[in-house]
Amino acid sequence: MDGMMRYNPALGADYTAAVANHSAQLDSHGQDALNRLQQIAHAFDTEHGSTQHAQAQQLIIDAINDGKETMLRQAAAVDNSFSDFGGQDMAAGNSFTGI
Repeated sequence: MDGMMRYNPALGADYTAAVANHSAQLDSHGQDALNRLQQIAHAFDTEHGSTQHAQAQQLIIDAINDGKETMLRQAAAVDNSFSDFGGQDMAAGNSFTGI
């Protein structure tokens, strides 16, 4: 590279779509984890086991939600960056019309 910053506006939309796809995959993995936990629910059949089972379920749900929130925040930041670049390009292009 020659040190200049380059970007491809079409890639911003592709990236955002990919993040949405990965977010849906996280939902799927979370549901799979909850299903597997349910399959071993009998192991939690003790005096304090039901509490531990509920905590394990909540940990899975929280982890999936945190992961999705992080991915969506990053996608929004990338989208904003692409929008800012586009706006700067338009402003620069418009500045040449007066020449």
